Amino acid sequence: MQKFLLCLMIFMLVISSGEKWLTAKEQNLFDQAMEARGKGENEKALKILEQCVEEGVEVHRAYFEMGEILLEEGKYRRAISVSEKAIKAYEEYLKVHPEDHNAWWELGYIHSIRSNYNYSNEWKEAQEALEKAVELTPYNSFYLLYLGWIYYKKGDNEKAEGTFKKILDKNPEDFQARYFLADTLIDAGKQEEAKQELTYILEKCPKENVAYSWAQEKRKELEGDNK
Repeated sequence: MQKFLLCLMIFMLVISSGEKWLTAKEQNLFDQAMEARGKGENEKALKILEQCVEEGVEVHRAYFEMGEILLEEGKYRRAISVSEKAIKAYEEYLKVHPEDHNAWWELGYIHSIRSNYNYSNEWKEAQEALEKAVELTPYNSFYLLYLGWIYYKKGDNEKAEGTFKKILDKNPEDFQARYFLADTLIDAGKQEEAKQELTYILEKCPKENVAYSWAQEKRKELEGDNK
């Protein structure tokens, strides 16, 4: 589940940051940093993001993007240090803008990354932030998917199942959600239910989708366990 989730997070971050670029004159510093990031000019982006923080421009988002760049470059200690500042910046921002569901998601993401790298145990904080994002946008399938993963990481398979099924009630062919549901069922020892989900993926999912190859492997493992 880890590898698949990483691909999903990268995909979501690319989408959320993919804005229409303006001319340099029209851009603020944060826009310029994101343009540099989009071009793969990470060092340039980092310098501009640091300037954003100094000048008070989109401070919480600047820290978020700084952390993402540092993680991508394998600079984990620096990323963790930045994440601590990011959490404080998000908390301050959300006091003024509690309606910003994307900021709640980003805050939850930061807590989950810190926890997933075994730096600290902040799954509870991640859960609370994601639940707030879902409360503000109840049918956002990505937020639900990420929240379900957090439940899974906390060992609450029942809540994880319920969250993934909520996505599938609306869109039965959301193969990401079905993938996560199958993995949760396997972890909970519900092999027959898991096989049903795997069969659905193998019958309906495009073969080029990573969920398809994963389902093939898992199906073989489950069948091997029963021999």
